[in-house]
Amino acid sequence: MTVLPLLTAGIIAVGLLMLHSYILRGPRITFNFFFFTFLCAFRKERILLTFAPRCPYEYLNSGISIFWSVLSATIGWLFAFYIAWTLAEEILKKRFIFLEKRIFITLLLTGLIIGSISYCLESTGIALNWWRWKFTDYRLTNFLSVCPLMAIEAWFFFSIYFLAAYFLIECSRYRRANWKCVFFLLPLISLWFFQFIPPKLSQGMAISTLLPLALFNSLQFEYGQIKWEESKRFPLNIRYLLNNIPLFMMLFMVVFVMIMDLAVARQPILLISVLPILFFFLLSVKKIPFYSIIILATVLFILIGKKFVPSLVPIGFILVFRPIDWMIKMARIKR
Repeated sequence: MTVLPLLTAGIIAVGLLMLHSYILRGPRITFNFFFFTFLCAFRKERILLTFAPRCPYEYLNSGISIFWSVLSATIGWLFAFYIAWTLAEEILKKRFIFLEKRIFITLLLTGLIIGSISYCLESTGIALNWWRWKFTDYRLTNFLSVCPLMAIEAWFFFSIYFLAAYFLIECSRYRRANWKCVFFLLPLISLWFFQFIPPKLSQGMAISTLLPLALFNSLQFEYGQIKWEESKRFPLNIRYLLNNIPLFMMLFMVVFVMIMDLAVARQPILLISVLPILFFFLLSVKKIPFYSIIILATVLFILIGKKFVPSLVPIGFILVFRPIDWMIKMARIKR
């Protein structure tokens, strides 16, 4: 498969996501999100490939220029970032009462969803020899598919650096502060750390900061959203399609990956890497009871074994944060 069909499909998918964002979140949010995501992702990929000896991965199709490789990866970041953000909002809205609008828990959940996207895409890409990671990572190899843990970490930490800056600058009460531009430093920190500071140290600092904020900080999103049930601009069926564009795009991605795993790579074992993102999707559907998801996970764990462990992350997230949601509820009742 050449890069042109993939790039074309990616551009069309991102265009649909931009349409969703424009209608749901408005022109300002849409322009700033996709414009700055493009700049940051393009710069990241360009810097990594420019410093080729230190770049942890390489593309194996020698017929593709660096520009097209960088552009394809950048389009992929746009796609993954927006889908993960939207899916995180849906999960928090459907599974929690008081945590759905909090920025840092949304940021953490978005990063976990992006990690699950990276797991399935990286597994397929590596199996098809589209790219490879130069360094061997033996951590959790018994629990993962062909995707190394360092790949998942790279996606996760890059996403939280950028999205933390974007959420704080554009979607929080700090958007009215004159000093908000200081948050622009956050996505640059990861690139600076990559060149001068050991990755383990920088990643440890990031996660040790994010987890307490997700658990205890109540900073909320502050930006206008159109309520679809109140909008009269579109018929009901069109509103449904527009509102669910990100979920349709995510399912399209999953189907594409499964076809590649079965028909091209011919490695059914790779389908295990699709399960984490599918469990996140199940959590976003309110009509699916949480206990039924736990039962399904238990059955699959018995059948698959330790390779299923990464798929427990979505359930683990709910189990960790639901007690916090309950405690907030009880505290408000006492008031």
